[in-house]
Amino acid sequence: MAWQVAGLLLVGALPAVATAWWHPRSPYGGSAAGDTSEASALADGEVRLATALGWGESVLWVDARPSAEYTQQRIPGAVWLSVDDWEAGLFDVLERVPTEGWVVVYCGSQRCEASREVAERLRDEAGLERVVVLHGGWDAWKAGPR
Repeated sequence: MAWQVAGLLLVGALPAVATAWWHPRSPYGGSAAGDTSEASALADGEVRLATALGWGESVLWVDARPSAEYTQQRIPGAVWLSVDDWEAGLFDVLERVPTEGWVVVYCGSQRCEASREVAERLRDEAGLERVVVLHGGWDAWKAGPR
């Protein structure tokens, strides 16, 4: 009897384990197509580059990297806004927010937290609703759309 119960538990657990492994948002694996990179899963509030590019002119790009990096190279048309120097850039961002568009915030890479902090403050303090973070950050821009 004990072996029958163990067998039933094993049979029931296999689909759950397989789903957890191959689900697109799984922290353990990737999609069923075999993409197991960390970059494959979107976190809440993130958008892929191809999606943001599809929004066309209705996007305001906000660069949350250090000002020296912004000055050196950035997404065309991007404005600079840093958590450390919030007041200096906030007016410029608010002045340019598209009426029916999106604000896409990016920083250096997927591991950078500056874009998430800026996006959160834009939502919480500035009252903007359509604010997302670019999945992969500047590295994704340099690599091009997927």
